[in-house]
Amino acid sequence: MMLLWMALAAQAVPGTVLRPDKDSDVIVVIARDTRKSKAALDACIRRKCPPQEDIAATITHAENQFIDGDFENAWATLRRSRGRNDRYASTLPKSVSGLRQFSADMATVLGEPDLARVGTIDSLSALKAKKNASQADLELKRLEIGDAFARQSNLEAATTPLPLRSRLQMAVSVYDAVAKRAAEARLPDVQGRAMLRSASLFAQLASDNAMYRQQANRRIAALRATTDPAMQTYREAAEILVARAAYDRGDPAPIERLLDTYPSRTRSPMLVVAPRLSLGEDGSCVDAGANGPDVQDQWIDYDFVIDAGGRVGDIVERRRGKHADGAWINVAQSSLRGRRYLPLEMAQGMTGVSRRERFVLVADRATKTGTRIASGCGPAKIITVDLTGTITSASRS
Repeated sequence: MMLLWMALAAQAVPGTVLRPDKDSDVIVVIARDTRKSKAALDACIRRKCPPQEDIAATITHAENQFIDGDFENAWATLRRSRGRNDRYASTLPKSVSGLRQFSADMATVLGEPDLARVGTIDSLSALKAKKNASQADLELKRLEIGDAFARQSNLEAATTPLPLRSRLQMAVSVYDAVAKRAAEARLPDVQGRAMLRSASLFAQLASDNAMYRQQANRRIAALRATTDPAMQTYREAAEILVARAAYDRGDPAPIERLLDTYPSRTRSPMLVVAPRLSLGEDGSCVDAGANGPDVQDQWIDYDFVIDAGGRVGDIVERRRGKHADGAWINVAQSSLRGRRYLPLEMAQGMTGVSRRERFVLVADRATKTGTRIASGCGPAKIITVDLTGTITSASRS
């Protein structure tokens, strides 16, 4: 089952290895029939199938709707399923949590950040409904809540010489609290993730405003000073943050040198740096009418290959929304071309790791005064969704 979690930060996600063998390395879309998944879900509901089956059928159908670009109905499918299955959180905590999180992610895509944040908190509540729930699972979910606060914040606005905005403060508080509890519970992986998130957040702020540099340096230093062998990966990530600071100032040489001599290789792609998905100082390079930016059906899918050195190539557009157009597409393509991943471990003869991502133009919604009609209100932003699970190797025709 492939969940369409939002790509919010650098994270390792398994890819499909391309092999230059006799079978070919052509990438095609797996056939997904929305009509069949709808019929399967409807049949499940009619026969009052067990909640585990209902949730599985729901997620399959909502994924198909999302892949087809039908975002609104995908979200509606998930919300209706929550109405049927939320009450089973105590017996199916992970399944219900996943359902709630998928619904929250769709809210993000549709420009409903408040509902997305609340949905992520609801997802945590489902996990907590189980007695003796894993602390590691709970803390990782709390990090996602911190991500929701950070995502809802305007980082560019926060770089003015003023205190951090409230949602950024909440994100930092969540990350710090998780790091502290994880250290006390001896959960080094969770602790490393939390410390890296806060260090990365302040490093991003510091790249635009020097007033945050001391805080960024302090957090990076704290991560570098950890000694637990299980946190070695995060100490290496701290070194990358130092080099990335120069990259953000327009000097790519330090990050290139670091990656070219990186001490270890990963089996799964992990994004290190990419040109920002920036739409200008006003946050939008799309035409904004009276109701805000036009983001309806503004999405585009790309296939690409990451080579052993972590560089991106072989970029191919696969699909786009019916109204996808505008300068934002050039921004997306430029950012994708400029990415660097950690060096990859590959067997001899392998050409790279294939990926598929969807770039979506999003604008937070607002309700017009005197109506119930929600419309996009600036600024617009670009988010990415991993669709790698929808591709496979196939023979040439």
